[in-house]
Amino acid sequence: MSDAPLKVWLDRDGTLLRLRLNTPKANIIDAEMIAALTAAFDEYKDNDGLLGVLLDHDGPHFSFGASVEEHLPGQCAEMLKGLHDLVKRMVAYPVPVLVAVRGQCLGGGLEVAAAGNFIFN
Repeated sequence: MSDAPLKVWLDRDGTLLRLRLNTPKANIIDAEMIAALTAAFDEYKDNDGLLGVLLDHDGPHFSFGASVEEHLPGQCAEMLKGLHDLVKRMVAYPVPVLVAVRGQCLGGGLEVAAAGNFIFN
């Protein structure tokens, strides 16, 4: 398994951006995951050939939610700002964002999934 929290690649002759949560034990939505998702969405937003985004996950669960450790005083406000910025970015994305969810999808993970245009099980 790669140490990167997110796998990113183009599929379908470059028309589909694939984003895969890659911390399979729980796919926690922490600052590192938020930054990786944000960077991926930003990198491809002006790609004229892109027709859609598919966000899915490795492991049996989409996400157990946001990082408990990052909910501590002094860290929570920054983490929540990053999460909310990501959600706003996804909602305004220029192509449809499809989210494939299996297993648990809780808290911050549910916020990310709900920001997509379509959720599939």
